Amino acid sequence: MDMAKKIKVTNRSNGMVIYSVPDLHVNREFGPRAEKLIPYEEIYALAQQPGGRELVYNYLLVQDPDALHEALDITEQPEYWLTEEMIPTWINSCSLNEFKDALDFAPEGVLDLIKKYAVSVPLNATDKREAIKEQLKFDVTKTIENNRLAEQEEDNTKATGAASTRRSHPTYTAPKVIKKDE
Repeated sequence: MDMAKKIKVTNRSNGMVIYSVPDLHVNREFGPRAEKLIPYEEIYALAQQPGGRELVYNYLLVQDPDALHEALDITEQPEYWLTEEMIPTWINSCSLNEFKDALDFAPEGVLDLIKKYAVSVPLNATDKREAIKEQLKFDVTKTIENNRLAEQEEDNTKATGAASTRRSHPTYTAPKVIKKDE
């Protein structure tokens, strides 16, 4: 593959992806869902560094299958190609077995997106919520409930114009300052 060829790469994680390729004098930062055109040489060099293959595979979507295969020298799982645009409808339309396979084989960045959209869409299927809880140790139902309670508390605070009320009366007070006469 041509080392100068530009490859479209997307950060599929909810956080920053930062890497350095000292041989090429490259330091790169990807904000959440940022897309950049990266020379193939950089992807290849990153994949040769300790942890580089895992970083690329789990958190970055290399949108050129040939570049992905040559740089990482792996055969990706089908779930690698799940994009953020696909996941909101896919989580409620796929079969339970397909969903469980995704939870087993998808890169970390895709799993983050599945959790995100399971809460925000929300994911309606109880069996899929249970699969996430069992396989990823993430409770979608509780997270949705907690988000709803937080929104209600915020709405109540806005409506009353006051902060939350105290639950106790403190038994401590501010220290008294004694001023010496000058």
